This record gives sequence, structure tokens and C-alpha cells, in this order.
Amino acid sequence: MMDLALPTPQTSGLAMNTNDYPTNSRLEYLNPIIGFNAVKQASLFQKIKDREFNGRLFLRDYKGLESVFYFYFGRLVYATGGCHPVRRWQRMLARYCPEILQDRETLRQGLMSVVTNNLAIAWEYQVLSRWAKQQKTTLEQLNQIICSSAEEILFDLTQSGQVSFYRQSDRLEGFTPLTVINPEQMIAKVWQQWQAWQEARLGDRSPNLAPIIKNTEELAKRIASFNTQLFSQRFKGQHSLRDLSVQSGQDLLSLARSLMIYVQLGSMELVATTDFPSPLEMYSSASFVKVSSLKIAYGDEDQQKCQFMAALMKRLGHDCITVQDGLQAISLFVEQKPNLICLSSQLLQTDAYIICRTLRGLPLFQKTPIWIFTDHLSLTERIRAKIAGASEVVEKSPHTQMIKQLLDKYF
Repeated sequence: MMDLALPTPQTSGLAMNTNDYPTNSRLEYLNPIIGFNAVKQASLFQKIKDREFNGRLFLRDYKGLESVFYFYFGRLVYATGGCHPVRRWQRMLARYCPEILQDRETLRQGLMSVVTNNLAIAWEYQVLSRWAKQQKTTLEQLNQIICSSAEEILFDLTQSGQVSFYRQSDRLEGFTPLTVINPEQMIAKVWQQWQAWQEARLGDRSPNLAPIIKNTEELAKRIASFNTQLFSQRFKGQHSLRDLSVQSGQDLLSLARSLMIYVQLGSMELVATTDFPSPLEMYSSASFVKVSSLKIAYGDEDQQKCQFMAALMKRLGHDCITVQDGLQAISLFVEQKPNLICLSSQLLQTDAYIICRTLRGLPLFQKTPIWIFTDHLSLTERIRAKIAGASEVVEKSPHTQMIKQLLDKYF
């Protein structure tokens, strides 16, 4: 498989004893590996494959950065962590799924779908799984994203030279792999990249560093087509070499070589840059801030359903007012000014569609989300809901998961 001259195998640090691995918590790292080269990488992955291991392999470099490799019955299925995991995620989308990166609604729905989940595997993988089910991405795109991400991580670990590791068993219940990474091919490809990187005298320069201009006038003298505004925006220490490679469509090694000329001349330098905030945390925070103080109104002739909705909203941290009589509903809503109105199609004295149409005629409620719940969702009911101005018409009685999903969608 590998036609390059590989380092001589060394067994130190690669023994796979059962006692080497904490299984119930992330404890201190064991098994340091000095010189994490292709042979040692292949040995480590092969032993995990032979044991048909289910769970995570944690690898920490000498700087303390942690990478995580996920295995399903010994097969490598995903990798994340390391340096700039969110930047990497954005790069992979820009490179292989640019249409999704430009579709804010698809991105939002994908991220919101995993905000409250107890994830068996990384959030990025969960979003990819959702898009795969919705046929937003092809199998080829998924394979490219997953394999390229793992290759970047392994390259950084190879450059680190020294790592320590342990594994943690996980059942990964209900998990179905999107693709399987071939460790031998990955290791061979990354080793070739690392040798080429060293031959270009870049061995001490991480591709996660960002170029920044030190001397604009000196750089302008050396570049005939120098555009001050363009260069200042691109090379101001905010875009890593890997970022710039994807943005420009230029091979990473070629780009790094061309910029190193100016680094050596003192016109530019490479600096460390931070990762982007996790979009998952941003959506979690945004949801909490926006939804935490909602006032919700619910109308239903069934007293038990009203009590259920009031209790549910209280558990979710919201205030809920209920009403059973449709004739009283409108005056109550005008008085209370709720952020959200939920109506059952069964209300005493009148129906939800008449109430909804009446509310939409009032300036106070023209933009307020109004949901109608019905036990029998037919084409006629959909048309009535649309004419009445309902935001949502939903079949079946409200339940916890449905309410959470609708709140995520609207708030």
C-alpha cells in the first residue's frame, strides 16, 4: 500500500493491554508514543480492528490538544477534535457541500436537531446523518467530508510527533455508520503529505497557522499585482493556511510554499489563530435566551389537555395561560398579549379557525405564531388553516417532543 520508505517499527508504547484503558471516565492519558509515525499508527489501528472495538480512541498531542477517533466493531467511522474542529467543519462544507453552507435554514435545522440530544457520537456527525436522511447530501460528499477530516487530524498528530492515548468503550446504540474509513489508505496518504511538507522545509510550520502582513510597502514592491485591500483582508491573521487553501482553490502545499517566501523575507509571518465558536453552543444559548421568558396561550375544551400543556410549559421554563371557552379566548389574548398562541380545533362555543382569523385581523397579533392542533388533518383543514392565517396546523394532540420541535423552529 505505502510505496514510501517508512520508519523502522518500534513497539514501545503500543501494547494493547486491557488495563491500559479507562472505560468509565476520561482519566489521565496512558501509553505515550514517541514518534507517532506511519508504522505505529498502522499498528495501533490494526489492534483496535482486531478487537472489534466499539467506542472512542482519545489521542492527545504534546500541546495537550485532544482528538477523538470513533470505532464501530473495529471499523473507523469518524474523527473530530484536535486543532480548529469548527473551522475544519466549515472548510469541509465549503469544499464538498457549498450549497448547504449557503442554505441557512438547512444549517439551522440541522444544528437545532442535535441541541438537546444526548449524542452517542460527535454533533457534526449527527448533523451529517440528518442531512443524509433528508437527501441533502450524497454518499460521495459524506465520504469526502468524513475521510478528509480524519486525514487532517492524523496529519496534525503526525506533525506533533509524540502522542498519548487511551480508549473508552461505548455501545453506540442505534448507530449506523455513514461510511467506513480505510485506515491503511488514510495513513499512506497522510504520510506522503507529511514527507512532502517536510521536503518543502515546512516541518516546523503548522497548516493551522494564519499568515499576516508585517510590512505592506515591502510586500507591494515584491508582488506586481499587489492589491492592498484584497491582501489586507486575506492576510490579517484570521484565516489559516488550510482556510486559505479552500477559499482560493489552491493546493495547500503550493500555497504554503508561495507564502513562505515572503515569511522568510520578513514581509509576512505565520501566527496562531483561534477556532470559531461552536455553532451548537451558539444555538443552545440563543434558544435559551429567546425562549426562556415566553408567555404562551393554549385553548382547548378538554381541561386535562389544558393542564398538560400548562405543566409542560412550566417544565420548559415558560408561562402558560389556558382557556376552554372560545368566546372568552380573544379578549383574554388581547389582555395577556402572549408570544405564542396554540389552539385546539375543539373549543367551546366556536372553532379555532374563526379565532385565528379574528386574531390576524388585529394589529397586535399579525406576526404572532398561531398553531392549530387537530385530530383529523385533512386537505380541507389545511386550506382552512391557511385561509385563517395559522402559522402551523398539526395533526394529533400536543406532546413534549412536538412542542420542543415547534419552539425550536419558531424561537
